[in-house]
Amino acid sequence: TGNIQNSQAVVQLAGSLFFFMIGVIVFLLRPGNRAAHALLFIGVTFFFNSVPANFSPPTWFYPSPPASIPFDTWTLAINPSLMYLALVFPRPKALLMRYPRLIVLLLYLTWPIAFNTAYLLHLQDRSGYLRVAFAIYPIQVILLMLVTIVSLVHSALTVRDPVGRSQFKWMLAGIFSFVFIGVGGWLVNSYFFPETTSGGNWLITTIGWFLLPACLAIGILRYRLFDIDIIIRRTLVYGV
Repeated sequence: TGNIQNSQAVVQLAGSLFFFMIGVIVFLLRPGNRAAHALLFIGVTFFFNSVPANFSPPTWFYPSPPASIPFDTWTLAINPSLMYLALVFPRPKALLMRYPRLIVLLLYLTWPIAFNTAYLLHLQDRSGYLRVAFAIYPIQVILLMLVTIVSLVHSALTVRDPVGRSQFKWMLAGIFSFVFIGVGGWLVNSYFFPETTSGGNWLITTIGWFLLPACLAIGILRYRLFDIDIIIRRTLVYGV
């Protein structure tokens, strides 16, 4: 069991480094692209999130300051960065173009303020703080789902040019992989198989998470965009 857990920790860290490096490379190649900014933020977030989770005592939104603050602050940026990505790719939404600073501040500052306020109000009551934290986090996840769904529907209805449509398909493939294979696999493992020591399900979940940066890198850099239709057709054929 110990060897499996150590192997999982190493692979997760390697995957996080892969995510981070893709974010850095795409950002350097497309420094003016808002989606490249979001991808870089998500990559940095995954890297910071993987270190305390695998190689130090676990943290959960500032229970042990100051050591956990850098890691947990980046953890809070995962969902805002995904929301920002949905709002800017393949085309920035009108609301973001009209109020760019306000939208970014609302996305990224709301949650650290909420969690830090809860922490300050429960300095001597960690269990009370955790109850508030676990009440705040589902709100963020629900908001992420709503923003993502509305943005995807809007892009599907408004993006008509061939390049934009292909970029949208690559983003859609990455998001579905991240949500259904990555997050969905994690939920299944956590709630239905909490005692399992097998690495198979966990490996599939990890692959699901890290297909997102690969798909986004292709979409942002516009590298072999139109191969997405061939990949979808072959996936459906082989799946059947």
